[in-house]
Amino acid sequence: MGYIEQNLMSGEKVIYRTKLHWIIFFWPATFLFIAIIGFASGSGAIGGLFIFLAALTGISSFINYSTSEFGVTNKRILIKVG
Repeated sequence: MGYIEQNLMSGEKVIYRTKLHWIIFFWPATFLFIAIIGFASGSGAIGGLFIFLAALTGISSFINYSTSEFGVTNKRILIKVG
Protein backbone atom coordinates (compact mmCIF):
# COMPACT_ATOMS: atom_id res chain seq x y z
CA MET A 1 0.00 0.00 0.00
CA GLY A 2 1.47 3.29 -1.09
CA TYR A 3 1.26 6.86 0.12
CA ILE A 4 -1.87 7.60 -1.86
CA GLU A 5 -3.89 4.72 -0.40
CA GLN A 6 -2.74 5.59 3.12
CA ASN A 7 -3.97 9.20 2.83
CA LEU A 8 -7.44 8.75 1.39
CA MET A 9 -10.33 10.55 3.06
CA SER A 10 -13.58 8.75 3.80
CA GLY A 11 -15.57 8.13 0.65
CA GLU A 12 -12.59 8.92 -1.58
CA LYS A 13 -11.42 6.48 -4.25
CA VAL A 14 -8.43 6.49 -6.57
CA ILE A 15 -9.31 7.14 -10.20
CA TYR A 16 -5.81 7.26 -11.70
CA ARG A 17 -2.27 6.54 -10.47
CA THR A 18 1.01 7.20 -12.21
CA LYS A 19 4.76 7.54 -11.71
CA LEU A 20 7.46 9.68 -13.27
CA HIS A 21 8.15 9.10 -16.95
CA TRP A 22 11.08 6.84 -17.85
CA ILE A 23 12.71 9.73 -19.76
CA ILE A 24 14.39 10.77 -16.49
CA PHE A 25 16.89 7.99 -17.23
CA PHE A 26 17.99 9.70 -20.48
CA TRP A 27 21.15 11.34 -19.08
CA PRO A 28 22.38 8.26 -17.18
CA ALA A 29 21.92 6.18 -20.35
CA THR A 30 23.71 8.83 -22.43
CA PHE A 31 26.64 8.95 -20.00
CA LEU A 32 26.83 5.14 -20.03
CA PHE A 33 26.88 5.12 -23.83
CA ILE A 34 29.70 7.68 -23.87
CA ALA A 35 31.60 5.59 -21.29
CA ILE A 36 31.30 2.49 -23.48
CA ILE A 37 32.61 4.46 -26.45
CA GLY A 38 35.44 5.81 -24.28
CA PHE A 39 36.48 2.34 -23.14
CA ALA A 40 36.20 0.95 -26.68
CA SER A 41 38.46 3.68 -28.05
CA GLY A 42 41.11 2.91 -25.44
CA SER A 43 40.66 5.97 -23.25
CA GLY A 44 40.11 4.52 -19.80
CA ALA A 45 40.14 7.91 -18.06
CA ILE A 46 37.23 9.26 -20.09
CA GLY A 47 35.38 5.96 -19.79
CA GLY A 48 35.88 5.95 -16.02
CA LEU A 49 34.70 9.54 -15.68
CA PHE A 50 31.53 8.86 -17.63
CA ILE A 51 30.87 5.60 -15.74
CA PHE A 52 31.04 7.66 -12.54
CA LEU A 53 28.64 10.27 -13.98
CA ALA A 54 26.29 7.54 -15.21
CA ALA A 55 26.23 5.89 -11.78
CA LEU A 56 25.72 9.19 -9.96
CA THR A 57 22.89 10.43 -12.17
CA GLY A 58 21.43 6.92 -12.45
CA ILE A 59 21.16 6.47 -8.70
CA SER A 60 19.63 9.92 -8.33
CA SER A 61 17.11 9.27 -11.10
CA PHE A 62 16.22 5.86 -9.68
CA ILE A 63 15.58 7.32 -6.22
CA ASN A 64 13.37 10.04 -7.71
CA TYR A 65 11.52 7.48 -9.84
CA SER A 66 10.90 4.98 -7.06
CA THR A 67 9.86 7.50 -4.38
CA SER A 68 7.45 9.62 -6.42
CA GLU A 69 3.72 8.92 -6.61
CA PHE A 70 0.97 10.82 -8.36
CA GLY A 71 -2.72 10.12 -8.10
CA VAL A 72 -6.10 11.54 -8.99
CA THR A 73 -9.06 10.74 -6.76
CA ASN A 74 -12.69 11.68 -7.01
CA LYS A 75 -12.03 14.58 -4.59
CA ARG A 76 -8.44 15.79 -5.07
CA ILE A 77 -5.03 15.36 -6.64
CA LEU A 78 -2.26 13.77 -4.54
CA ILE A 79 1.45 14.16 -5.26
CA LYS A 80 4.31 12.72 -3.24
CA VAL A 81 7.88 13.39 -4.31
CA GLY A 82 10.81 12.08 -2.32
